[in-house]
Amino acid sequence: MDIFDDIDDLAIEEEAVMNEYINPVERKVRVVKTRPDHYSMWDGREFHRRFRLMKESVQYLLYLIENKIKHKTLRNQCIPPMLQLLITLRFYATGSFYITVGDFGGIHSSTICGIIKKVTDAIASLRPIFIKLPRSEEEIRRTQEDFYKIASFPRVISAIDCTHIRIQSPGGNTAETSTKKNATADWLCPACCIVTRREKGDHTPVRSSGTNHEAKSPPASSSSWVNTKSRSTVLDDSSLVYVREAENETLTQKDIREIIQSELRSFMSNEIAEVIKQTMNKEWKLIKTELGDIKAEIATMRESMDFINQQYENFRADASVKTQEICAIQKDNEELRASLKELNNKVDEMELHARASNIEIQGVPEYRSENLVSVVQQLAQIVSCSLKEHDIQMCTRTAKSKPDSARPRNIVVKLSSPLQRDTLLAAVKKFNKDNSTDKLCSKHIGLAGDKKDIFVSEHLSPRNRELHILARQAAKEKQFQFVWIKGGRVFMRISESSKIFYIRDKESFNII
Repeated sequence: MDIFDDIDDLAIEEEAVMNEYINPVERKVRVVKTRPDHYSMWDGREFHRRFRLMKESVQYLLYLIENKIKHKTLRNQCIPPMLQLLITLRFYATGSFYITVGDFGGIHSSTICGIIKKVTDAIASLRPIFIKLPRSEEEIRRTQEDFYKIASFPRVISAIDCTHIRIQSPGGNTAETSTKKNATADWLCPACCIVTRREKGDHTPVRSSGTNHEAKSPPASSSSWVNTKSRSTVLDDSSLVYVREAENETLTQKDIREIIQSELRSFMSNEIAEVIKQTMNKEWKLIKTELGDIKAEIATMRESMDFINQQYENFRADASVKTQEICAIQKDNEELRASLKELNNKVDEMELHARASNIEIQGVPEYRSENLVSVVQQLAQIVSCSLKEHDIQMCTRTAKSKPDSARPRNIVVKLSSPLQRDTLLAAVKKFNKDNSTDKLCSKHIGLAGDKKDIFVSEHLSPRNRELHILARQAAKEKQFQFVWIKGGRVFMRISESSKIFYIRDKESFNII
């Protein structure tokens, strides 16, 4: 009954082990270890003892490889380049385990592995800078001679510090410094040759595979003992079971427990490994399928991006052409505007010259059988201006600017000369000034009907007429006292002693 109870206990124990595999414990809380500053902690001598390099050499080496080993950001407690380099140099100097080097730098061993690989690759990338072998025959010959002068060693073109190199013996009495059992010669540097080895074979902590420790040896007895291992599973010394071959000796309860534990452990390990392997294969197939879909989507996106990029480049090219065309059109437009402005100025000058002898009479009532020449002569007689019939070259009424207006049409008179025009205008102005209470009107020229005021002025071009209207409006807004016309041009003045402004165009109102 005791044996079966032990079997039940073992089953419960193995079930607990299975539960540990199936329900793993929660992840440990991440702990960032304290990272010492070894570069500042040690002086030059102690620093060299620990890292086999002086501080100046470490600084120079860091300058060469810093860009290759530093992290892109400072997030997630990243390890600075100097600490990465010192960890790698410590590993080179001691040849210790990752966990030991990690404790030395306050970093986990898995991170140490990646750091050493990255820094080693960075240092190895400097090979073309520092390792230069002779290439030409002359350089090879000269290098061999220089090495031969140092240690009488023939045909040497380079040396690696303190490394055993398998070579063929060059012959001679003193050619071989040491010879191994397989008759292969090693060349040792002088520093290695002076090292004193102990005569015993216990200078290394590694135990020979052919020896057995006394604590693990089978007990001394006349009975024979055999080492038994469970199936093909390789066990350590603690899992070995010694079985006595004597027929009259039975197995103890402890021996049975150990055998059952070994068998169950082996079975459970194999089953768990198989389950893990099947699960990993299934997950790997699923990952490969998903990766294939992702690659297809990335390829589709790449094609779309290439198409969009091509369309964008075409759009840029078209936009560049259109921009050039717009610039050319703007340039032509500016030239056309300049030409148009110049033509308008010329037309204005021509109209001004054509109207130099003209006057315009406003407010004269219209009649069906009127004689405009007689009306003009009567007006000139009233204002005391001598005007004969031959002085009037043309006399007519003009069309209304507003057809629905009730005002009579204006009369345009072309006189024989500008002097005659100015004389008549001066006479009208003098008459109105002398008769301020009874200015020139329709009754003065003998026209029946209601009294209508008559105005006599220069005959302006349409452009100057518009400027004259705008000038009168601006005078009211800006309190100008004088707005007048002379020689077909418009002038303004604030007061009698102020500056005279010539209204050339609409932009002239911005400077008054």
